[in-house]
Amino acid sequence: MAQRTEIAVAAEKGLFLWTEGVWQLALPQQGKVRWAPVDVRAVVYDSEGKLWFASPQGVGRRMADGVWELYTGSDGLPFNDFTCIAAEKSGVWFATTNGAIRFAHDRWEFRQGRRWFVHNHVLDVDVAEDGTAWSAAVDGVSSIEVRSLTLRNKARFHEQEIDRYHRRTRFGYVGKAKLTEPGDKSTAVAVASDNEGFFNGLYLGAMSMAYAVTGEKRYKTLANRSFESLAFLSEVTQGGGESWAPWFDCEDDSTDERRESESPRER
Repeated sequence: MAQRTEIAVAAEKGLFLWTEGVWQLALPQQGKVRWAPVDVRAVVYDSEGKLWFASPQGVGRRMADGVWELYTGSDGLPFNDFTCIAAEKSGVWFATTNGAIRFAHDRWEFRQGRRWFVHNHVLDVDVAEDGTAWSAAVDGVSSIEVRSLTLRNKARFHEQEIDRYHRRTRFGYVGKAKLTEPGDKSTAVAVASDNEGFFNGLYLGAMSMAYAVTGEKRYKTLANRSFESLAFLSEVTQGGGESWAPWFDCEDDSTDERRESESPRER
């Protein structure tokens, strides 16, 4: 049986479908909810042949003839001022005036800000064969690449980012960093915060769990030193005469063993 040819058109007055020489205005319905979408910004057929449309009213996906799924903010749709749609192997990308949205594996993902784009107003998006999403924004072009990483490699990457940008003082406190030039990580400067104890408590917990799982001594070293730094926050205002060693490279295991053999009060 020959496959039916269909053309979908996004228009200011609605979503129009052409089949067998006849144009029809689509009125998507899900259960008791029926839409008459207007100002339809874009349409696309995904890798499974399902039809998608995007309008300020929301997003629709046709599962089969007459069977639709309709999405609004209450269904997880992050934003609704669309500029285009692009299909990929496992989902659909939506460009908007405030970043871009990906729908894949029945989940919405929102990408916004200088972390992802040179400008939030994304004019167009296209997806390469390898899954890289290329976007054209007001001020330039960006790409979002999909990489497969082991948990160990992902952890190492974030550990390096913390050491490079988020360490502060000789105690090695982990906290937030400010960029003197937006979007340029090389201008990051670690700054103090009234949440210092909270941030370093999280880091201490992460390093403790890392040591428990991997048995790698460097995680034990990082956890011990993080605890000392955290303890200092509660003792520094009490007038104690503690002598605290500066932060030093966590690979220095011999120094770590010497410090572990001493009690906190003996240091």
